[in-house]
Amino acid sequence: MTHRIVRAPRDATERQRLETILVESFGSDDMSWATWMDRIGHDSLRVGVEDGAIRGGCGFYSFGQHWGGARLPLIGIAGVGVAPEARGKGLARTFLGETMRQARERGVPRAGLYASSAAVYRSLGFEQAGTTTRWSAPIASLPPGDAALPCGPFDPNEDTSLRG
Repeated sequence: MTHRIVRAPRDATERQRLETILVESFGSDDMSWATWMDRIGHDSLRVGVEDGAIRGGCGFYSFGQHWGGARLPLIGIAGVGVAPEARGKGLARTFLGETMRQARERGVPRAGLYASSAAVYRSLGFEQAGTTTRWSAPIASLPPGDAALPCGPFDPNEDTSLRG
């Protein structure tokens, strides 16, 4: 039977193993995952250990989302990666689920992420909450506007409808 645990990496060697997995998972060695780990904080990393070997991991950070006028605590999950030989066996589901369980124990009831694949995240209760669309066009291709349009200084404190 496969034995799995989820925990923070214990030392630089374990962080290096996670870095290798993230490079393999994201297909790029242009980004310094070691720098990312330092920025997110080593205590905010989790590794999935299967039968004594690190097979995947992720990072998380604290933030909040305003809902109904109140700030709700969330964790942001990032850098989710699984070693190629361990994929398709539910390991990501295990370490993501455990990371979220640990957050709930600390009073953080929600999690957010930018998903690269919907299936594993949907199995944990995530759904798409929004999208970002960016349009661009050369300025010369835009029609000329009305140059007589008045412009003036704006103070958001003067308009109470703009306050949250």
